Amino acid sequence: MFQSLFCKLFAEGIDTFFQHLMIIFPIISSFLVLSAVAKINQAIDVGDPERTYEALTSTEACITNLDETNIDRYQILLRESKLAKSEVFFYIHREFVLN
Repeated sequence: MFQSLFCKLFAEGIDTFFQHLMIIFPIISSFLVLSAVAKINQAIDVGDPERTYEALTSTEACITNLDETNIDRYQILLRESKLAKSEVFFYIHREFVLN
């Protein structure tokens, strides 16, 4: 998909190619990071520490220096954090949106 787009832009000239690349690259990068976040959230929800670790250490996630010996700890902390965040959201929604 992106290869044909790059070829088309490159055919228009190197200056045009780089102008478009300056616009397209951040969009593609953002898409990859958002995709990585979705994979991390899915892994947390499944409750599989190994799957969560794989999602965290994927290239797209851009997370470095994780210690494989802490796989279970990452799962527990991320799950607790996600639950706390959803409880805060529920409280805010109940207090400010519904009232």
